Amino acid sequence: MNNFRKDSWSEEEDKILACQVLNHIETGGTQLQAFEKVGVQLKRTAGACGFRWNATVRKQYKEEVEVAKQIKRSGKGNNEESIGNLEIIDIVRALFERINKTSELESNLKVKIEQLTEENKLLLARKSILEQKYFELFSLLELVPKKKTLK
Repeated sequence: MNNFRKDSWSEEEDKILACQVLNHIETGGTQLQAFEKVGVQLKRTAGACGFRWNATVRKQYKEEVEVAKQIKRSGKGNNEESIGNLEIIDIVRALFERINKTSELESNLKVKIEQLTEENKLLLARKSILEQKYFELFSLLELVPKKKTLK
């Protein structure tokens, strides 16, 4: 029986997948090689890693993929010491852009959570008032004599 996982992917696993694929792109390796290597590391199939990369992770690392391709094209992917300042600046710039986007999304989510929390409080208060009025009306309805039907 195989020991492959079938649970959902964690953020940490996505990062490991991205790092391996980007490294393989930079050094001239294939994505399939990266998927196989990550698959062993994460105890997932190479196919699962490839699917995750193509369906989800690659979209989050567009800038980094472009930088990795530039490094590969410049022929400097096999020798880390030969990466020029421009490539490093591009990598740092892409990382800062990603951090800024993430920070902006986090801020937007915090604002949305605060708005929804306030809305929830208001709705709970309205619900409480409506329940109270319902019980008052129900009590009044019990005081009204029931109409007798004549036969």
